[in-house]
Amino acid sequence: MIDPDALKLALTSIAKKKSEEFPVLLQTLRELITTKNPLHILATLASYGTVGAVSEQGVSDTSIVKNVEQHHVELFQALALSVPLDEWRRSISAASRQLTGSMMSKRVQF
Repeated sequence: MIDPDALKLALTSIAKKKSEEFPVLLQTLRELITTKNPLHILATLASYGTVGAVSEQGVSDTSIVKNVEQHHVELFQALALSVPLDEWRRSISAASRQLTGSMMSKRVQF
């Protein structure tokens, strides 16, 4: 059996460390919103983070991108919406431009 005092000490230590790391993580996400297109990030996170694989063995219990779940997508969306729209980076990423150009040159039908 785990000693309750040792468990409390360990959990308190982890919580302290994580609470110190949180402002840095928050700032990193805010920088992404203002230097990259947050709608592209949100779409990618939602697409790859919440889609699971399906095979003859059934549906996978993990998403394509590990450790990303629905609540992560929702938290990023809430954070993006807390940043004034005029601070968002609106330009389309190079990858999106390339994909769009490729689709247009091949006249892909939607």
